[in-house]
Amino acid sequence: MIIATDLEGTLTTGETWRGIGKYLAQHGRAMTYRTFFLTHLPGALLSKLGLISKQRFRDRWIADLPRLLRGYTVAQWNDVAEWVVEHELWPQRRVTLIDEIMSHRQDGYRLVLVSGTYQPVLDAFARRLDAEAVGTPLELANDRATGRLAGAINNAEAKAGRLRAFLAGSLPDIAYGDTAADLPMLGLSKIPVAVYPDAQLRKAASKGGWRIIETHGEKLLQPSAGWCGLTNWLYRARLLTWHHQERTTVRLYRTIASPRLIGIPGIIRSERRFAPICRTNN
Repeated sequence: MIIATDLEGTLTTGETWRGIGKYLAQHGRAMTYRTFFLTHLPGALLSKLGLISKQRFRDRWIADLPRLLRGYTVAQWNDVAEWVVEHELWPQRRVTLIDEIMSHRQDGYRLVLVSGTYQPVLDAFARRLDAEAVGTPLELANDRATGRLAGAINNAEAKAGRLRAFLAGSLPDIAYGDTAADLPMLGLSKIPVAVYPDAQLRKAASKGGWRIIETHGEKLLQPSAGWCGLTNWLYRARLLTWHHQERTTVRLYRTIASPRLIGIPGIIRSERRFAPICRTNN
């Protein structure tokens, strides 16, 4: 008996990219991460406005982020991964869902985490659940990270294909996922479960009569569209700060070279009006 589950958005509302940004900031490399973030900001904006595919932008981000850790040894990458899980992914885990899965483990189920996140990060999270892990591999040369991936990002069809290969012909009895990119993996299982699904996955789950897990008391970490979504995203990356004044001011780093902040009023004109859709739960 086998359970396969996605990680980000499914088992946790934390995000690996954000955790790595925090790690770099706390280890003397904040400017390195800000530079990376700001060079990818145009793509973020186009994605939030729906002008380019969100999946395309996410894949580009996942492929580029390891460059910031180029030259790290395997041990150093593992230290980063453990830090990211300890400070970002594990504190924001979905406790109720993990409890459900662990009850299945007690009944003898094998647990496999299958995610697009980097293999060392997924391994670190999996160790806390005594689980196996199939993530996105990192390229190594002479036991050091090259800053590149060693294969395709582990999502969509690639995720399903790697899971099939990992299970050596077996298929999962239960599978959990949160986005349309998980559909190929969910389709392999006898009991697919949609966890806080995006619109496309919700549609497929409803059509297939699948179980949908969501509670109104927990907010999804998914930004809303347009400018509000962009400001939410910047806030979560610690490049934006909310100020509780009569008129909310958005603050953004002015240039890559200078960490000084400038106010950009007017993007959000009324905290009272926009707070229900623009505030994060951090």
